[in-house]
Amino acid sequence: MRTFPLRLLGWPIAALILVIASAAPGAAAPLQDCAAMLPWGAPAMANDAAPHTYLCRLAYVVRHNNLRHVPDWVAWPTANAHAAGCLPRSDSFRADPDLPPGAGATPEDYDEPNFDQGHVAGDGFFNYAAEPESQSFLMSNMTPQTAANNRGPYRALEISSREWAAAGHGVWNIAGPIFGARPRTIGRTKVAVPAASWMVVVRGDRAIAVIIPNLMTYRGPHQWQEFIAPIAEIERQAGIRIHLPAGIAHDTVEPAWPVDHGPWTVAHQAACRTVR
Repeated sequence: MRTFPLRLLGWPIAALILVIASAAPGAAAPLQDCAAMLPWGAPAMANDAAPHTYLCRLAYVVRHNNLRHVPDWVAWPTANAHAAGCLPRSDSFRADPDLPPGAGATPEDYDEPNFDQGHVAGDGFFNYAAEPESQSFLMSNMTPQTAANNRGPYRALEISSREWAAAGHGVWNIAGPIFGARPRTIGRTKVAVPAASWMVVVRGDRAIAVIIPNLMTYRGPHQWQEFIAPIAEIERQAGIRIHLPAGIAHDTVEPAWPVDHGPWTVAHQAACRTVR
């Protein structure tokens, strides 16, 4: 295990960035240092023996798949006070120096016409402070997403999640990719292209889940509400077991939660004008 000193700047999270290779004995144990971001424990993966690296950041935690060069999952909490940050987007895409050599993607891998450098945990969740926002642009937080997915339903669900966090007592998100049997790859690193993106949003004792196909175009409606699925279906397709609060059913479909972007957007913009 390697540890790296971390400037906390007042954030109530771990005092170290921990990078844990799967080959290390007891690799999962240090994730307790990310306990604030994994309140119900770390997910269990069916492919636990596959080479992977855990990355504990200021505001999110990653299990990175070192063979596919993308995250298996990323988890992050969003407090009410952090749901509507005002910092501009940094666009500081860069390779993650904390991954083993050859394990991580580079921005150059995405120098092709079909796929965005798609945040798993979107930068908008972290624009309340410079360092968390900048960390969100590490390539260990990216998967190849089509523009239709990344700039469409996936982005809309990110915005909705922040609105729900601002309206209540915060939310907790976990998200990741789903792969076909023989995924396409891009770039010199051979970054695996997912067949779909998934996300679960927990709000109190309820959770909503989606599986969004990673398609170049969608036929018919393609709002995130069209892609709601049982949590169990995500677990089956992604090979993951997600630990959630007692009482949240994994095998039923949660109806779409209401959203009203207008008032939240106006209030957010007004607050940011005051800050600037």
